[in-house]
Amino acid sequence: MIGLANAHNQDIAVSLSQYDKALAVLGATRSNELPSLTVNAGSTRESTNTANKRDRSSTHSASGLASFELDMWGRLSNATKANAQTAEAAREYSRHTQNLIRNAVIQQYWSIRQLDALGEVIAKQIEARRQQLTISEQKLAFGVTSELDVQQAKADLASLERSRISTKTSREGYQQSLAILVGIPDLTLSAGTGIAEPLMAPTMGLPSLLLQQRPDIKQAENQLQAAGFDVAVARAALFPSIGLSAQGGGRSASLSSLTGAGSSFWTLGYTLDLPLFDGGLRLSQIDQAKAAQREVAALYQKTILTAFADVNQALIETEGWNKQTPWMQDELSAAQKAMDFALRKYAVGTVDYSTVLDTQKSLLDAEKSSVEIRYGKLISQANLYYALGF
Repeated sequence: MIGLANAHNQDIAVSLSQYDKALAVLGATRSNELPSLTVNAGSTRESTNTANKRDRSSTHSASGLASFELDMWGRLSNATKANAQTAEAAREYSRHTQNLIRNAVIQQYWSIRQLDALGEVIAKQIEARRQQLTISEQKLAFGVTSELDVQQAKADLASLERSRISTKTSREGYQQSLAILVGIPDLTLSAGTGIAEPLMAPTMGLPSLLLQQRPDIKQAENQLQAAGFDVAVARAALFPSIGLSAQGGGRSASLSSLTGAGSSFWTLGYTLDLPLFDGGLRLSQIDQAKAAQREVAALYQKTILTAFADVNQALIETEGWNKQTPWMQDELSAAQKAMDFALRKYAVGTVDYSTVLDTQKSLLDAEKSSVEIRYGKLISQANLYYALGF
């Protein structure tokens, strides 16, 4: 299922495309730090008529132009560094999306299997109720029980049948959600419990270094570093930019003499762009970049706090399920023994049917709780590994 989600989930596809786009932006920004070189070539032919005389002339030219901006204040290099961090943030976001979808797939899958296990419990209880209804009807025929016992047995059986339908409906809903996650609209899972042994869970008191595995923390860190470089870019805009250029080539009336000494030319130059007055535009851009940096810093702190909370919550849930397990086993064993005892007593007429109903409900509740704990442990451990960034 996880493999299908990685291949077909559209959220993952979007995040990967965003990473590719960020890499393309980085490549375009990095090119600004390198010299640019262009080559031009052309020919013109001119004809003029004067005093019944036609003059024709041709001009051929070829030249090359090289230009380069001196990055004296770090505007170009810091822009490249900012976009490099943005690309890394996009990569970590893609990893975070994959982890998020993977955990959602696990949640949906085990929820379906939990409902399958619950369906098996209900089916077993329905079969037992049918047998008990038959016994009650036989006892009524012999006059050793009342119509009340029969009607109670029928009502209890109808309630279980309704629960079975409700469980199937819930399963269909989870299956549809899983189908969307894995990108297969007509996904169909066969019924089955699919129980697996829970993974070894990390112990309490995890070191904070484990949180460095989380891609959302790395993403927030990359965004914070990018914001710092953006401030440097905005500050560098206050200083002049200097560009160098060199051009050389040839111009001649014939192609054969285009490269001759008499037809060549060259130029060297520089440009200086110095901001004098812009109505406070550049200063406002610096303030904007600093405000964005503070915003990203706050989000970074929030992401770290959320990560700690996620891990602690997952650990608490896992520990809680583990503590309930031995008590659940005792409850289930006692409920089954009570059920067997009540049925024997009812068969010989020493207890009424209401006692049987009470013990049946206790057993059903215990079996449902047992299923909930078994799958709750699996789901909580999946949440724990997701919270740790695995």
